[in-house]
Parts: sequence; structure tokens; C-alpha cells
Amino acid sequence: MEVSFNLDCSEDLDETYVSGLGIRPAMLHADMGSQQGDNNTGITVIDITNPEDPAYCFVRGRVLSARGYLGMGPSPDSDSDAKFAPYKAAAAAALEGERLIGLDVLAEAWPKEYQGRLAKQAKDDGEQTTTSDDLPANTPVARLSDLALKPAVEHAIMSGDTTGIVQLLWLPGKAEATIAVLKQHNPFTDAGSDLLAQSLNHLDRNHVDLSGFSLSEKPIISVLKNLRSKVEALDLSDNPLVTVDSVRLILTSLPELQHLVLLNTSVTDEGLSSLFQDHPKLFYNLHSLTHPLLLTTKSFFPNAFAIIVPNASNCQLNAASLPFITPTFLVQALTDYLRTCLSSDLFCGEIVNAMIPLAVLSSTPRNETDAQTWLTRVVPMIASRSGQSAVNGEGWIFGVNSETAYGFFRVEASDATTVTEESAGDTPSTSSETTTGGEQQQEQQQQPRLLRPRRVPDWFGKIIAEKRNHAHINKVLNLSEFLAHLTSEGRTPAPESAVKTLFAILDQLQARDWFNFPLMDLEQANAFLDEYYYAGMVHQDLYQCVDEN
Repeated sequence: MEVSFNLDCSEDLDETYVSGLGIRPAMLHADMGSQQGDNNTGITVIDITNPEDPAYCFVRGRVLSARGYLGMGPSPDSDSDAKFAPYKAAAAAALEGERLIGLDVLAEAWPKEYQGRLAKQAKDDGEQTTTSDDLPANTPVARLSDLALKPAVEHAIMSGDTTGIVQLLWLPGKAEATIAVLKQHNPFTDAGSDLLAQSLNHLDRNHVDLSGFSLSEKPIISVLKNLRSKVEALDLSDNPLVTVDSVRLILTSLPELQHLVLLNTSVTDEGLSSLFQDHPKLFYNLHSLTHPLLLTTKSFFPNAFAIIVPNASNCQLNAASLPFITPTFLVQALTDYLRTCLSSDLFCGEIVNAMIPLAVLSSTPRNETDAQTWLTRVVPMIASRSGQSAVNGEGWIFGVNSETAYGFFRVEASDATTVTEESAGDTPSTSSETTTGGEQQQEQQQQPRLLRPRRVPDWFGKIIAEKRNHAHINKVLNLSEFLAHLTSEGRTPAPESAVKTLFAILDQLQARDWFNFPLMDLEQANAFLDEYYYAGMVHQDLYQCVDEN
């Protein structure tokens, strides 16, 4: 919701915008009245009780649709109205066909304000007051053949002979009905696992839904290994038998798995975080993982990849991190971020807005075949905004400083030699290398400061100097080097077309005279680290991190 209201990284630059600081600074108490607070233009209500069927309304004295709220009558009342008529029409058209919230829903949320109105409306209409809960459920009547299927499946599993059931699976709806019966079966036998695999084979899908099944890791792996289709997505939700050991064994057996859903299982936050730490290679090809640990911006886990963009103008700590990353997802995220930076309507304060890193990492690679866009993206997990997570461990960081210089590096925790301004100049890697994609490193020269840089106080500089043996950057990689490094570790490379798109955007940015994303040198990268820790101290988010590192 926060991102939807305040950010659009659409492929069409005319639609790109970043607005405000998000919803959280303006969130209201749940028990306050709908008309309380600073309000003189009415309210907007959005009902996402069912995310797949949202509803909306405007309230300004009465419940209004978009057209009603915008005052779109049959003819404009003034020249001013005529001027804005096209914009109003476009806004109203965007909500055309969306479900409108009724007065009964408002009365349920704010009974003191709307219950009286609801009663009056019912009286005026001469009807009884009804709500959605009073409506009869539309319960389908089961077919006789489906009722007979359940005992037949249970008998086949008990006898160990499922041949008769398998011969029926080709009939329309029989595979789905058999799977529904098997979902109620507990405990699972080898015969049940075999029948489940054959039923799933008749569906022939890359997405396998095993939610609600009483399956431990061994029968799960047995079922998946017997499928003809390549399993790209797996849902294991609502199963208390699924543990962190199950996840480890399943990912080991299915290295090609790209999406995993683990809701309402026995996989704890601590167990999953430990798995990220101890077995990072298990996640090298996983694009998304839906688990409670990854459904809050305050999660703490080992960082695999973070985007950090400290805002030089207000000491704001802007970071988003994930415990795993694939080259395909990385290219998608960076493409969304850098494309937003191309917009001529944005200034640097918006380029380093905290919502952009959060939004681009809280998604999954979009399907080019289906022509998915930013507005139709899937959000299966949420990146962490925790400043501690972003520098927890030795994961990679994509950093953009106050002059929009960028670099890929990792904060290494070791007893290596202290990096000083003198030694930084002797470190090879970024002073004169030549790269592809418009990233030829320019000779060292003073870059114009486009924003007031944050000044790190002397007292804090001394603290960082003392800690630098345990928190420092030894090397800065450019984009092409970083992608090559990821694939060298065993990750599947990103599609060539997506990589070309990303480099083309970076070329456009680097051809500009302002906010042109030059590559950081090593001294700038370590200064960036100082700046990040200082921002954390200001916001009291990295005290523990600084103390421990």
C-alpha cells in the first residue's frame, strides 16, 4: 500500500513519480473516527480484506464513487472545471469497474458514525438492514461421482493398488478431485505419494500446490521427483510437518526451484535465518520466498544483497536488503531503480528516496513473455528496511552516494590491514580499468558536489577508524564485474536481453552532466561506509551493529 500510493517505477517515464515519505509517518490510530484529524476534503476508503477483490469509496458527507467525488456532472461549471476535465476523466476511468464499498462496510468499521446512516438508508428504502455476512453462501452441490471418489481413493491407498484410480485421472476434473481427497489423508503412505504425483502429472503445471497436505520432507521430495514438468514454484503452506530441515533437503533436491511459499509451517524465523547464514548456496537460484520472516520491513537476517542510498540532505538511513539474490532478480531490480532515475522530473532527494530500494527488492522477476509491467508485478516478499540487516554478514551492497556515484562492494569483517586514505590509493581495481556498457572509469578528478554532503563529526570518525579493522571495503566492482562474479559462484546468468536493457539505461545515465552515476573509487566507498554508520547513529538503528563490528 505504501509503495502503491507513493511510487511508480513504470517503464513509461512520463508515468514515473516518487511522492512523500510513505504512509507510515501519516498513519492514524485504528480507533479514531474517520473524519477526525486534519481533513477538509473528505476521506478515501480502500478495503483490502480480500486482496484479490479490493473495493473503494470516497466519503464527503455521503458515499461517493470516483466520478461523484470529482464532481463530474453533465457539463463543467466554469472554465477552470473545463481545464481539468480531461484529468478528472482519466482518474475516474482508472477506477471504472472497481467494486464500490457500501455503507454497511463503513458502519462495521466506524459504527458510531455510520450505523445511524445505515439504519436511515434502510428505512428510506423500506428494506431490512443487511450486511455481507447476512447473505446466503453460494455452496455448490457435489456431484455423485465425486462423492464416490473419496471412498474409492481411500480403499486404493489402503490396499496399495491405485491402478483403478489412475485410469480415471484423464477424465475432466478427476485429477483435481483426487488431489482434494488426498489432501485430507493422514498419514501419507507410499501409495498415496505415488497417486498424488500421477494426479499432479495430469495437471502438467510448473507451479505445484502442496499446501495443506500432511507431508514430511521425504514424501514431498518423492512426489516432486516423479513429476514430468520442471517444478519452478512450490507452495508448502499450512503444513506443520514442514521444518527448516525440510526446506534444506527440498532445496538440495530441487536446485532449479525459483519460488517457494512457506506460510503457517514449523519453519521458524530463527531457523530460516540460520539456513541463510549456513547454506547460502541453496538459495542461488531462488527468486522469491514467502515466509513471515520476509513479510515485514523490520526483519533481521544475514544480508546477501542490499541497496543503500544515504540521503545527504537529511541524514536519513535509506536501505533495503534481502537474504538471497539471483542475477535475474538483481537485473530486474536495478533496471527498475535506474530507470526511475532517468526521469527528468526527479531530483537527487527523490533518487535516494527510501521507498525505491524497498519497492524494487520487494518483488520478483517479471515475465517478459506475458509482457508483465511494473503495475502488474508480483510482490511475494518484502525487503527489510533494518539498517542492521543491510550490513549483517559479508553480503553485497549496491551503494549510491550523495553525488550519485555508485559501486558494488561488501563490508568485510576480518582482521585485515586497516584501510586508510593513503593505502586506498595503492589498491588496484578501480583507478584505470576499462569496462563494457558505458562504464569506462574516468581519471581521478574532483566531482562537482550536487548536494550538501553529510559531515561526519570528528568524534565519530575516530570511532570508525578504531572499528575499521572489522568493517571495511577492500574492492569496488562495476556492474559488469559484479554480474560476472555472481555467475562465477554458480548462479544462473540473467537473460541477455534484460542485461542489455540495464546497460542501456546505465549508458543513458552516464551520458548526462548531472546525477550521472560514475563509479566510486575505494576511498569514496569507505567514506560511504562512514556516512552510513553515522546515519545509523543519528537514527539509533545501528548502535548494536557499530558496537559489535
